[in-house]
Amino acid sequence: MKDVILHIMPIVLLAGAFCSCEPDPIGGDEPETKTVSLNFKSSGEGTGKARLIFWDENTYHSLASASGVPYCVALPENEINYYSSENSNRMPYNTGVPYPSIGNLHLSGYAPQDMMPEGGSATDLYQGDYRQIPIPVNYQDGKTDFLVCSGGSTGSAAQPFDRDMGGGQREDHVFKHACSRLIFRIRRDPATLGHMMFRNVRIALPEGYMPGALQWNNQSYRLAGVAESVTAFGQDSLLSRTHDRILQITDDILLDTLYVAPYNPDDLSLRDANILVQVIADRSPDNFSSFIEEDKHWNFPVQITKNGANVPTLTPGKGYVITIEFSLNSFQIQAEEEDWEEHVLIDIPIVDHG
Repeated sequence: MKDVILHIMPIVLLAGAFCSCEPDPIGGDEPETKTVSLNFKSSGEGTGKARLIFWDENTYHSLASASGVPYCVALPENEINYYSSENSNRMPYNTGVPYPSIGNLHLSGYAPQDMMPEGGSATDLYQGDYRQIPIPVNYQDGKTDFLVCSGGSTGSAAQPFDRDMGGGQREDHVFKHACSRLIFRIRRDPATLGHMMFRNVRIALPEGYMPGALQWNNQSYRLAGVAESVTAFGQDSLLSRTHDRILQITDDILLDTLYVAPYNPDDLSLRDANILVQVIADRSPDNFSSFIEEDKHWNFPVQITKNGANVPTLTPGKGYVITIEFSLNSFQIQAEEEDWEEHVLIDIPIVDHG
């Protein structure tokens, strides 16, 4: 099956008559672009294959109120950064589809590529509502870095998407992170030596942070959680991996990274940066191997701060490091953006929840 389908049959036939699906060459005196070609890349360390969605002007500007059929949907066979103009040996991605004779096209898109729109079909790329992209179950465990491309980028036969920006540099269309990244670290207070031990440590987040859907809003997609509430822990709670060994005094463990939905599903507002966290562990209160307290749960809020001030909301594309230190009667919490230089330590009293 071809990786690009055009919803207007006469244009498909025309494209087959004179357009190649091979990338256009980069260079000097090339002819006017006839087919939709472009360079794109991901921000940061984002990776994966993207789904490209092109809209004609009228349909694009009506998306706020009604679903529409895209002008072109493309499934590039390589990962996003393969098509970056910064890769000197790479060619632009060529859809093989011609530009419309009049007007601009708007580019949007997302990754992973295999996510289908609401009511979509694996065999018909144009079926379904591309304003709503439900997150499949296999991508809801907090391990997927979702990427989105804004719809603000435009192209036409006269001003193509892969236009020369000067000095032979081609324009790159950037796929940005749609989620917020939480990195969890755990360690143990030296004061617990000879008094208390911990093992089978894991972190849970309320199920509301689980990615539920990419929703179209204001020229781009926003990653919304599965539920409005972010205080309920259940079978769909986001779980880190388990550190099953005894947590040693000398340990500073990078436990796990979880990618969470920063937007509320009801009004697409940003989530508050005061996050309810659940710590689960076996605890040995006498520092022997008996571990009579198994699978203990502790719930407490973690307020993200920056330069000593509370951060009001989570932000897509932002990363936060949450360090949890096990003490005798409390947890020491350090929660900061990844590039912060100042660390704020908060003493959270332990309250048992089981």
